[in-house]
Amino acid sequence: MTVEILGPSTITGDATRLQRAVALILSNAIKFTHSGGVRIRLLPTEGTTLKGLRIEVADSGTGIPSHHLPKLFVPFTQADDGDSRQHGGVGLGLCLCRHLIELMGGTITVMSRPEAGTTVCIDLPSSIVEQELPARAA
Repeated sequence: MTVEILGPSTITGDATRLQRAVALILSNAIKFTHSGGVRIRLLPTEGTTLKGLRIEVADSGTGIPSHHLPKLFVPFTQADDGDSRQHGGVGLGLCLCRHLIELMGGTITVMSRPEAGTTVCIDLPSSIVEQELPARAA
């Protein structure tokens, strides 16, 4: 797993909600990645002036067909009963993540292709990002 930080070293907000959402997304990425890897990136949004924060969790896992993407955030629904059931879960993880992120004024999106992996993006508003402390680390 690779973690790449290109954004702020400090964010202000509900640490518990954010940690829970990122942990759930990361858990899914690891669960469905049988080979390859998982990458987490923290990026400033809106150009060079820090206006917000994007957290990307990208994996090289099984991927999700486009026709299944709309139901990822529906409670008790899973994209693929076969693979999901093999790994367990009840279909609440991404629904809960979206709720937590929206409570902080953010958004969550998913991009995926079968056999090419999935990227989940969390975009948080500038109101919870400390703009004075940008950090660059790899």
